[in-house]
Amino acid sequence: MSDHAIAARGAAVRALPAETTPLVGRETEVEAAVALLDRPDVRLLTLTGPGGVGKSRLALRVATLARERFADGIALVPLDAVDDGALVVQAIVLALGLADAGELTSPERLEAHLRDRELLLLLDGFEHLLDAAPVLSRLLAACPALNLLVTSRAVLRLSGEHEFRVPPLALPERGPDADPDRIAGSPSVALFTQRAAAAASGVRLTADDVPAVAEICWRLDGLPLAIELAAARVKLLGVEGVLGRLAERLDLLTGGPRDAPARQRTLRDAIRWSDALLEPDERRLLRLLSVFAGGCDLTAAADVARRVDPRAPDVLETVASLLDKSMVVRFEGPAGEARIGMLETIREYARAALAADGGADDAGRAHADHHLALAREAEDALRGPDQRAWLDRIEAELPNLRTALRWLLDAARAEDALVLAASLERFWYVRGDLMEGVRWLERALGRVAAGTPLRARGLTAAATLAHYGGDLDTAAALGEEALAVSTTLGDRGSAAHALTALGLVARARGRYDEARTRYDQSTRIFRELGDRRGLAEAVGRTATAALHQGDCTTLLDSGLEATALYREQGDLDGIAYAVNSVALGMLHLGRLEEAEPRFREALAAARGVGNRRYTSRILVGMGTLAAARSDWAAARAQFEEASAIAGEYGDRWLVATTSLPNLARVHLAEGRAEVATVVLGAAEAGRDAIGVPIPAREAAQHDEMVAEARTALGEAAFARAWAAGRGMALDEALSTARRAVEPPPSDAAPPGAAGPLTRREAEVLRLVAGGLTDAQVADALVLSRRTVHAHLRSIYRKLDVGSRSAATRWALEQGLT
Repeated sequence: MSDHAIAARGAAVRALPAETTPLVGRETEVEAAVALLDRPDVRLLTLTGPGGVGKSRLALRVATLARERFADGIALVPLDAVDDGALVVQAIVLALGLADAGELTSPERLEAHLRDRELLLLLDGFEHLLDAAPVLSRLLAACPALNLLVTSRAVLRLSGEHEFRVPPLALPERGPDADPDRIAGSPSVALFTQRAAAAASGVRLTADDVPAVAEICWRLDGLPLAIELAAARVKLLGVEGVLGRLAERLDLLTGGPRDAPARQRTLRDAIRWSDALLEPDERRLLRLLSVFAGGCDLTAAADVARRVDPRAPDVLETVASLLDKSMVVRFEGPAGEARIGMLETIREYARAALAADGGADDAGRAHADHHLALAREAEDALRGPDQRAWLDRIEAELPNLRTALRWLLDAARAEDALVLAASLERFWYVRGDLMEGVRWLERALGRVAAGTPLRARGLTAAATLAHYGGDLDTAAALGEEALAVSTTLGDRGSAAHALTALGLVARARGRYDEARTRYDQSTRIFRELGDRRGLAEAVGRTATAALHQGDCTTLLDSGLEATALYREQGDLDGIAYAVNSVALGMLHLGRLEEAEPRFREALAAARGVGNRRYTSRILVGMGTLAAARSDWAAARAQFEEASAIAGEYGDRWLVATTSLPNLARVHLAEGRAEVATVVLGAAEAGRDAIGVPIPAREAAQHDEMVAEARTALGEAAFARAWAAGRGMALDEALSTARRAVEPPPSDAAPPGAAGPLTRREAEVLRLVAGGLTDAQVADALVLSRRTVHAHLRSIYRKLDVGSRSAATRWALEQGLT
């Protein structure tokens, strides 16, 4: 309907303001909001979200697209300058072009005027006028053809209200495997690029700028206002300069357009506006919650609030109100529990306000004490029947635990920091960064008095983690000090744990007799003390050392005893370790049919707790089993997958001493002597780098492989291939081995089925098209989830599609299923 026709019905509705810049990355939200407005039961639609998320821009686009639905048009009612709820009616009257009709400034007369009109009122910025919200209910009740589209940082809490939360812009992929083209095309990066070019005509971002731009968008939470303000700074600072100054983002992100409302000219102003609308209890809790990193659950929020102020009001109701006002966000934790957090821009503002109010010390202390108590509780739980849930919980709380560790160290509470870090030893091993655990322990140890039981405990934990992280010299030094301290104190239990750690170091260095001696000593002490948990570990380690010595009798006896002890404790992670040892013993005795189900049980247990280390080692055992059956394709797949997983967490020991030699054996058996020689050369260089010799029991097989390859190639070709391998990094050697058996894309997949896809990509897509999740695909093909994700990215790129559904349609069209 024309503007003239609209005016003829009595409402001279002003035209909506034209868009001066494109709306980027909001296609999904626009479509969803327009669809809601099209529903007859949705007459009040409130777009909510934090300041700077783009509610007003989205509302304008939605209103423009919905215009044809409303015979009397659309009226934009800007409310940023309205500071009294009693003036809302007057603002609507002005927006309708009825400023001269003074008699319409009462709700009753405005209702009478609008009663028969098919009109959409867009009320922009209602969060500071919530007390006037009942006026909107009256209008809707009196005017059956009237619709309201409202933007507000807080829900109105009116009957019939439909809330539409406007999310930040989608963020780009992150990590070393992220696709640069997909990063550049993500909405947040596209907005930054567009606004940077608009700010300065000479600015042209290149492909080299994309990673930094992506990180800027992540650091700014995908908030359009923040991204636009940051992009405007590129003219002066360049992309890297902007990124480098984001530690003080609220000071950097200023200078918005002069014609924007005052609250949107700087990021700080945008947040300050919302903060000013909070009740005192809400404001206090918001500042307190800023001490959490990565969010928290409601129990943690309540506990920290009570530690700061035992008389603090009910956290649940206050959090609910903060959620309604878009100051916090809700998300699900690993077990589906409700967690709350903040956008980092809001958290930075709240933390600064907390410090200015003088509450930072009390909040930091309460936060640290809460997480110290959590770590103490977790220490035993991480080795019991609920360990999967506790591993997930600690993983979710890791940012908070790091924050607590820093606070304890800065507050000269090093002993508490050491307790916290040592309590997480099992987590660092199974799920965390091994060397991060070592670093925290060493920082705390550097400030804890010598000669104490606590110090011995921390030294042993650090030694164990350093060993698994491949730093054997550090592990040995820490373990020896732990043993010396424990011996001096007469603490036999601590001494036994130190002996077990030293046995790990000896085994990793190929000193199996020394390792057995250490394990035998710790086993005897644990038996005498009745420490069944320590005994399970010592006996399990004995089984591993016996394996390397070729002592299958001890291997089976110790492995079965360790399995029983771990089952008794409900320790799924320990079960994976011990059952794998038993499977290996049966494999070396030629009892293949008995070994296979045990390998599968061990693999299921390791995956059940998310232990990638055990997963990779068990896959090596399963590959060895396949090789014993001359199933070379299956063996190669197992060894390659084990190597890929080990590479993800940096286990050079496994790759150099186990995966590569086994892969060489497969390639040699399949007639690829040159590839086998390259791989053997790389394995030798890898062993030299970490100081681990070939185990005596494997030396004969290694020499046979070398001799066979030399005979097949001839001395000159063998020397060239060996030198090439010696010059390769471990991951490069693995890639070389993989490419040797991967057909080129043109003929890699079954004829007429998968076109440009490799055989493995075709297998992945076939399962995806069959409805399997990424995790199910990983299990079916014995791959890591990360590898499945990498295959899917390659599939999307080759097929030029952007989603699973599109790839599935392609698979169906090609008959791939």
